[in-house]
Amino acid sequence: MSEHIKSIEVNGVSLSYVTEGTEKESLILVHGGLSDFGTWKAQMDSFSPRYRVVAYSRRSHYPNPWEEYPPDYMIETERDDLVELIRGLGLKTPIHLVGSSYGGYVCALVARDYPELVRSLVLGEPPILALLFSKPDASNLYADFKTKVEKHVLPFFQKKQYEEGLRSYMLHVAGRDLDQLPPEIREVQIRNARTLLAEVQTAEREPFGEVDAQKIANPILLLTGENSIPYLRRTALELSKILPNVEFRTISRAGHSMHTQNPKEYNDTVLGFLAPH
Repeated sequence: MSEHIKSIEVNGVSLSYVTEGTEKESLILVHGGLSDFGTWKAQMDSFSPRYRVVAYSRRSHYPNPWEEYPPDYMIETERDDLVELIRGLGLKTPIHLVGSSYGGYVCALVARDYPELVRSLVLGEPPILALLFSKPDASNLYADFKTKVEKHVLPFFQKKQYEEGLRSYMLHVAGRDLDQLPPEIREVQIRNARTLLAEVQTAEREPFGEVDAQKIANPILLLTGENSIPYLRRTALELSKILPNVEFRTISRAGHSMHTQNPKEYNDTVLGFLAPH
C-alpha cells in the first residue's frame, strides 16, 4: 500500500485516504468497525492492477481527527460522507464499492439512495441488525449479543477506558483474545477502540427491510465468514434472501474480518465477481 496519505474535506470533516492504480474504472474500499484504511493492504496490492483503488478512513477513525459521536448519531452520516468522497475525488461513476462490516452497511445505503453512483457492491457481513428483529430465533441471537455488550463493554466505555472495553468485547463477544491477534491487526483495533460502542449502537437505528433491499438493483456479492459470530452470519443469510441480484458466498477459514484472515480466497472471490461487471 502506498505510504502517501492524502486527505479531503467532506461533509464537515477531514477524511484520510490512499489510492493506487491508474485504470479508469474505480473501486472504493470501506472498512468496518475497529478498523481503518490500513487493513486493506492485501486488497490494494491485488486490486490496483485492474482498478483505481481508493481506501479511506471513515470519520473518527485513524488517522482522522477524533469527533465525539452524538447520542443520536445515525449511519446516514457515513453514507453522506462516502457520497461526498466519490464526488469530491472526481471519480468516474458508476464505481464499485467494497465494504467490510459497518462499511458494508454504509455501501448498501449509498446503493439504495444513490444508485447512479454504484456499478456493483461487495458486502462482507454488513450488520443490518433490523433484519433480525422479526425473526424469533434470530432476535434471540441479537439479544444475547446486546446483553454481552451492555455487561462487558459499556461499563468500560462509560469510564472512557477504551482499550479495556475493546479487550472485554473481544473476549466475551467475539470470543477472541486481543493479544492473540496478529500485531498489526491488534494495533489497528486499539487505535480505533473508542469508535466501537457508538457503531454497535448505531447499527440498529437505521430501519432496513425487504423494501429497502428491493431498491438495490446493482449486482451484489454478499460474503460471510465460515467462523464468524453467529448473529452476523444469520444477518447475512437473511439479507441474501431479500436482495434481488445477489451472489452469496462463504469465505473459508475466516471470521468476520475475512479480508484480513483469508485474503487470498477473499481477493480471488471478489475479483472473479467484479470481472464481468
